Amino acid sequence: GDVNMRFFEVPCSGSLLHTDILLPDQEALGFIEGTHYAGYNNMEEMVDKAKYYLQNPAKREVVEKAGQELVQSKHTYEDRVRRMLIELGRAKTGVR
Repeated sequence: GDVNMRFFEVPCSGSLLHTDILLPDQEALGFIEGTHYAGYNNMEEMVDKAKYYLQNPAKREVVEKAGQELVQSKHTYEDRVRRMLIELGRAKTGVR
């Protein structure tokens, strides 16, 4: 029920991320369903989306590439560490 490392590692590898779209942070992180990943709301939709992307490799590759570009441009470990240091600095100084 949360955005975990899988959410970044799968697209980074150039693979299609197929996951539920009930996670609140996805859009805030720049992930758009159908553009950067294949999302579903329930088990029936999960199966339908899997079949769709297996039967449409060209469309799957477009989503895979967009997901990979997003992760490699905005969600690197360097970006994460930089953000942590900023937040730690704010916590230390009490600045919000």
